[in-house]
Amino acid sequence: MVTVYNASGKHSARLAGIIFIFVGIIFAAVGTFVFISEKNLKTRMTESTIGTIIDEGMHYDNDGDRMFSPIYQYRVNGELYECSSNSSSSSRPSTESTVYFDPSNVSECQSDYARGTSTFMYILFIALGGFLAVIGVIVSVIKQKS
Repeated sequence: MVTVYNASGKHSARLAGIIFIFVGIIFAAVGTFVFISEKNLKTRMTESTIGTIIDEGMHYDNDGDRMFSPIYQYRVNGELYECSSNSSSSSRPSTESTVYFDPSNVSECQSDYARGTSTFMYILFIALGGFLAVIGVIVSVIKQKS
């Protein structure tokens, strides 16, 4: 009797494993990069004051939905500053909110809303990336042994 060896199953499983590893590494890297960037931003924004939303900047997200980002006005040492938030908010003009700013660059600010963004999403990206990479390694190793 002749045994036929089909290597394509082994190779396709190995390729799938490599793809999982690659996607997992990308997810983990993006999550880590954004987490570190946010942490550095919060570290620089050490001073706070009360700011007032004076306007809303409008932009469209990837789905084509209209999004509004508040523009804050705040006073530091008697000087008036303005900055726009990088996050959308349901707050409307004339609403007061805490604004955090960098003492070495007072015109750079972060809203209380943006500062309170949960680290859960970043940790989820990192964990999902690690999980995908581990699955990729398992698929590659198991298929290589069989």
